[in-house]
Amino acid sequence: MSTPVSVFALILNFFNLDIDGARRDALRGLVLSNQNNNTLISKILIKGDVFVFPKRFIHFQANIGHIPAVAIASLNSQNPGVITIANVVFGLNPPIFDYALAKAFQVDKKVIDYLQAQLWVAS
Repeated sequence: MSTPVSVFALILNFFNLDIDGARRDALRGLVLSNQNNNTLISKILIKGDVFVFPKRFIHFQANIGHIPAVAIASLNSQNPGVITIANVVFGLNPPIFDYALAKAFQVDKKVIDYLQAQLWVAS
């Protein structure tokens, strides 16, 4: 869950810098996916650490600890948007051809048919 940070609106000309901010209350776990060379990057952050996600970098963030965790994010746009990958891949109308997805994900077509039949809420 992300919470918009309104304090940045008080900073003169902040939005003219094409920078925005958000607070992220992290769930358990951290998995990152790199589209370059199909490389997985996994990083466990501790208090005070900084991590930068490059543009268009598919990523997943979660809290692996047993106490609440908070992340403060700085974004490169006033409205950077969010795209949930599963919604885009399996929830399109008209859908992506199931045989193409089955080949891409290396699963049986029945798995893709099942996923495409689910109700995908727009992100």
